[in-house]
Amino acid sequence: MRDVQYAARIFAKSPGFTLMAMLTAALGVGANTAIFSLVNAVLLRALPVADANRLAYVWTPNDRLKAPVPRELSPAMSDFLELRRLSRSFSHLVAFSQDRFRITAENEEPEYAAGATVTGDFFEALGTKPEIGRAITPDDDQPGRPGVVVISHALWEKKFALAHDILGRTMHLGKKSATIVGVMPVAFTFPKRSEVPYGAKIDRTDLWTPFAAPPKFLESWNIEGAIGRLAPGVSIMQADAEIKALMVPIDQKHTDLQGWTGWVSPFVDTVIGPVRPLVWMLFGAVSLVLLIACGNVANLLMARAAGRAHELGVRSALGAERGRLIRQMITEAMLLASLGGAIGIGLAFAGVRLLLLVNPGDIPRIDEMSVDARVLLFSIGVSLLTGFLAGLLPALSASRIDVMSLLKQGGSKGVAGTSNRLRHALIVAEVALSVVLLTGAGLLIRSFLNLEKEGPGFSGEIVTMQLYSGDAQPDKFAQFHARLRETIVRTSALPGVTAAGIVNDLPLSDADTVTFLRVDGYANEPDQTVNSYAASEGYFQAMGIRLIAGRFFDNRDGPQAPRTVIVNQTFCRKYLPGADPLGKTIRLGGPPFKDASTIVGVIADVKHTTVDEVPHTEVYQPLWQALHQNATLAVRTNGPVAPLASGMKQIALALSPSAPPFDVRTMDELISKSSARRRFQTSLLSIFAAIALALALVGIYGLMAYAVRQRTPEMGIRMTLGASRAEILAMVLWQGVGLTALGIVAGIAGALAITRLLAASLYGVTALDPATFLAVPALILIVSAAASLVPAWKATRIDPAIALRYE
Repeated sequence: MRDVQYAARIFAKSPGFTLMAMLTAALGVGANTAIFSLVNAVLLRALPVADANRLAYVWTPNDRLKAPVPRELSPAMSDFLELRRLSRSFSHLVAFSQDRFRITAENEEPEYAAGATVTGDFFEALGTKPEIGRAITPDDDQPGRPGVVVISHALWEKKFALAHDILGRTMHLGKKSATIVGVMPVAFTFPKRSEVPYGAKIDRTDLWTPFAAPPKFLESWNIEGAIGRLAPGVSIMQADAEIKALMVPIDQKHTDLQGWTGWVSPFVDTVIGPVRPLVWMLFGAVSLVLLIACGNVANLLMARAAGRAHELGVRSALGAERGRLIRQMITEAMLLASLGGAIGIGLAFAGVRLLLLVNPGDIPRIDEMSVDARVLLFSIGVSLLTGFLAGLLPALSASRIDVMSLLKQGGSKGVAGTSNRLRHALIVAEVALSVVLLTGAGLLIRSFLNLEKEGPGFSGEIVTMQLYSGDAQPDKFAQFHARLRETIVRTSALPGVTAAGIVNDLPLSDADTVTFLRVDGYANEPDQTVNSYAASEGYFQAMGIRLIAGRFFDNRDGPQAPRTVIVNQTFCRKYLPGADPLGKTIRLGGPPFKDASTIVGVIADVKHTTVDEVPHTEVYQPLWQALHQNATLAVRTNGPVAPLASGMKQIALALSPSAPPFDVRTMDELISKSSARRRFQTSLLSIFAAIALALALVGIYGLMAYAVRQRTPEMGIRMTLGASRAEILAMVLWQGVGLTALGIVAGIAGALAITRLLAASLYGVTALDPATFLAVPALILIVSAAASLVPAWKATRIDPAIALRYE
């Protein structure tokens, strides 16, 4: 306690030094605490299910299906039912299908809510219970049973104002009615986009209802996920082997396409695995910032310790042991770091809010970030560790005192000569770490700029709106298409509209259709696939997609007209290299490939899945010649967006009052959403790099300012002997720039090794990009020269007479 009291008095006498050291520690601790809250929420905090390590996803991939078909293919419902009947590796095997439900509650206007249709033991398998009421049970999943629904806490609050009598109320789901039997806890919104690796349609689930369908109808249902809970004593590997074996006879029953196999992946790894490298990369980067902060505080303390050499010498002469002096100085450092840590916790709260504001939306559970007890303990631990690390070297250095020499001189000499070398080494280390961070940030920034420059292949200033099909069946598609045609006509007449059209799967909307392909005159491979879409006339013009050759769809491409298609440039490069694609014939849909379509146009490549994808082969069919229930209206306008969006909604409601439109948004929003994770990691790494550079700048400035004070007598002698001010300026600058150069060499070596880990995140640039590896050292040299310039300039203003008296 006496050590703490003494340290407080010492710091009170030097408020400038104290504030600088505290803020330096606060930056390091605050940044680390904020990112640890992300690590805690995403990687450490338990998932809102029981014993998540015993859960597994079950997939049925098909190696005959080439890219862009992913490996994470959920089983067909018929295959799932067979696996559930035969498997002994799982105590439960459940399925879910995502959708948007048109809901009406208590005579309100209909609206859409994201939901999931699940098997009866879905909640039992996940080991989660409702907040109130009960979950869906296997009895609810039987054909002919009364409809039931479980809702999320958010929907309970939004639609029912947390009414206590919620259980037993009726909610209409489309044309069916269902009784609300339970409300899930706040944290449970599974399945949601960030926790389903492929095919997720919705950001989060707000209601759950059972399949409860007759067997023949149930088998035609598409599911987005199959999850199993491992039986006692069964491992993932054993379950995987069993599913693979069971799929062999199941696959032989398929008459259209065979080659289906089985694959079991751990639930936690499937949900968290894709983002784990990103989160640890950010934590590693912010840890480098903490090390730089520690180095800065250590340098400040060593400079201060040199100034206190006489005091320490007197204490040593009076009998203080070396361990006692070390303890005093480490106590001072830990007090400084603790005060800085307190400020850092405040910065961490602000940092968490910032992270939530820039939430990319596809990182699992990032919205659950908070500065909880675990994060606070981490922050306290980091603060104490910072103080210990920052105080240890200065304490060891300052405690090595030549007492007799020091007392004779009565000055600040007598401190072990290693202190300067230690300070120099710390600056070199700070610069090296800054080079690593700046190089990584530079590569990510260049990648992001490359994506921005390349663009997605369509305009962002487009208003889109999804239209409800009304569960149109093939025999009613003529009515559905008639409604879509009228929607285009009326929308085109709105003020400011320059083009309007409809597509079944909108780019960047997480919806894709893949079909088999044959190209006449090409050496086709077995099971050749292509991304296939259906678009109306006006769609390409509305989206701003460039026409390379031929024509867009028009009134010549009606339902009874000869089949036509439009292909993209990647399709032409792969299947028709060097040939004129117009007039060529392709066949879609699968064996026996009877239906032939003629290529009438070629468009520029469009990034349909993500903004950083490599374009795939794409084929567009006329909307009126295809059977698709999905329909999204795209409208280009030269006027304000809000009135147009309102007019589009009114038209859709007038044409289909019972099926309101949904997902009214601009393509800019989808582009931003698709690039959000890349923007998130680039922004954070850039912020950390900027903090590191600022800390290195402060460190270099502090070192050079101290060096000038320490060498003032020497400079006085040099100037007395004829040294010019320019020579003194060059001497100081050379010392600062020389240390920086050593740090740059070490940093480049580290960056060459570490930036290879970023290779998967780069776009249009290599991990060894020469421009980045030249620009970063140049920037740091300029910053170093600027940081050294002020102390160097002050050195040239030294009066030799005063300097010699100082000596």
